Amino acid sequence: MASMQKLMQPGTTCDDLLSCMFELNQAEAGLYLLLVREGSLKLDDLAGMAQRERSTVYRCLAKLVSLGLVHKESQTIPGGGYYHLYTALRPEHLQEVVENRLRDFNQRVTELLKDFDIHLTKVAKDFKP
Repeated sequence: MASMQKLMQPGTTCDDLLSCMFELNQAEAGLYLLLVREGSLKLDDLAGMAQRERSTVYRCLAKLVSLGLVHKESQTIPGGGYYHLYTALRPEHLQEVVENRLRDFNQRVTELLKDFDIHLTKVAKDFKP
């Protein structure tokens, strides 16, 4: 998972930005990118292509779905049963989400900084090692 400090260094990539903005580990980011490249996939197909255990892929997908980066759609099997198709949020929509998150982050940090010196002074006064 990339940190904000990593994003400030030369050589930072868009993958690092994706990882940092959504707190994704390498497996989660990789699955998102695989879905962007391949389109909609079933869990078993995705696990095979990613060469990862089905349970690991399922947990990663659950996180990606909860973040809104991946959409899960149920498909009915004729004769009974169902399966899920997973589809990545399109890159152009992801860029919009990242821009919104950055704007919200900037606004929140600006609010926190208003009382930053007061807070630090108080914490330093009350600090007992």
